[in-house]
Amino acid sequence: MIVAGEDVIARVDLHFASSLVYGILILEQQLDPDDLAELRVEIDENLVQTADVARDDFLLAVYQGQPVRHKPLSDEDDLTDDLNDVP
Repeated sequence: MIVAGEDVIARVDLHFASSLVYGILILEQQLDPDDLAELRVEIDENLVQTADVARDDFLLAVYQGQPVRHKPLSDEDDLTDDLNDVP
């Protein structure tokens, strides 16, 4: 999770392969292209490169989205109420 203060800006999921790192970035707020480029660099420097995994490239797919549910799903959750509230 990527936050600024108390606001969630985005969520990132990284997958380390033999020579590539693949990432999925889901933006929860609108970012201009310069801020997005800076965020990619920060993810690379602070997460990808610190993993001590040799890589030839870091590929990042970016999606704009909003959460359907803020709490993580549990085996005990009744999803019918939550999913009926989705617009």
